Amino acid sequence: MKMKISALTAFLRNYGHRLKFIGELLLLLVLLIFIVNLNFEVNWANLWSHEHSNVAGWKHYPYNPPGTEITFPRDEGLHPSNTTEWQIFYINLTGDNACNYSLITSYDRYGTFTNMFITLLNYTSGERYTAEMTGVVYGEEYFLNFMFKPFKYTQTCTHRLYQIPDKPFTYFFSHTSITDDGKKIQFSFTMDSRKPPMIIGGNGIVEMGGGGYSYYYSLTHLSTEGVLQIDKEIVNVRGVGWFDHQWGNYKPKDGWEWFCAKLNGDIEIMASHFINSTTGRTYNPFLYIYFPEHYIPTSNISIIPLAYWRPAADSPEVYAMGWTLISEEYGLNITIEPVIRSQMVLEGIWWEGGCSVHGQIGGRVVQGHGAAELFRTRTSEISPTPLSHYKTPHG
Repeated sequence: MKMKISALTAFLRNYGHRLKFIGELLLLLVLLIFIVNLNFEVNWANLWSHEHSNVAGWKHYPYNPPGTEITFPRDEGLHPSNTTEWQIFYINLTGDNACNYSLITSYDRYGTFTNMFITLLNYTSGERYTAEMTGVVYGEEYFLNFMFKPFKYTQTCTHRLYQIPDKPFTYFFSHTSITDDGKKIQFSFTMDSRKPPMIIGGNGIVEMGGGGYSYYYSLTHLSTEGVLQIDKEIVNVRGVGWFDHQWGNYKPKDGWEWFCAKLNGDIEIMASHFINSTTGRTYNPFLYIYFPEHYIPTSNISIIPLAYWRPAADSPEVYAMGWTLISEEYGLNITIEPVIRSQMVLEGIWWEGGCSVHGQIGGRVVQGHGAAELFRTRTSEISPTPLSHYKTPHG
């Protein structure tokens, strides 16, 4: 025993200072980990705050966001020199009749021909109204002021969108058409952007499914109010809209799944990926989270289908009907669920519809409404999971 104690004493005499040094290093390491975690929490606090804007003085013309060629109001206008141009609104509304609505309007120009559709979904009752037509768009190149006219004289449609003079990023939007089942849909809104434009791709240019490149920006928070008429019922409404605008010389070869959502806490999200039409492999995923004053892009996003739906018994294509979005980088775990399954547009080429959204971002519970756009996505032969029947609130 004495020999062991003597050996221990000699060891401590020779190496004790080194053990002390190692202990101090370990203590320093623990302090550094604590500081890093503390700063991470502070960064989250900044993201949720309304007091730390990284964009100042944006609501004026001309406005050129840093790092992009996109300039406002020039690029709010039409781009007739490009072969393709898309403009689409997703608007969630609450009426004075206690009903909630999802309104989607889109024009997709390919060359000189433009496809126009409108779909209105009553979340409360599950009723859905659609109108589709082909025509031509007339408007200005350097500021937003255009109207759509259908080719067929039998189709009733007036569609007008313009930027209100002397009020940057504020718009007037009106539409009248007869739905596929003979009902009149009419609305007139004023829309005021409460957040700076979100420039997609960092520089405003994105690759489009192996078929070229597109300029791309979004207005994610358009405060909206006005009047909505469904046949003979007239409703005062207000809510929040989302506007997507793309243009370029592109023609996508593959399909995609795309999502946007307005959530509590003044947050919007957008996510998407392309789907190879031959193999079913997904690629080029991206996620944008727009906090009260910041938006953050990342490619660290998984979009996981929950179930599938076939539009008809003999349909060669199936569509995912429910998704989980996961980004460990930002603590995001969100479920997106279609309000109803049958929301096809443009003669069954696209699925475009309203969705409910719930989950967590950065440890906070979030929920709200959104939209999904599915184009030429999958066939039964390449679906990663078996077809299943997805239950929605209205079947």
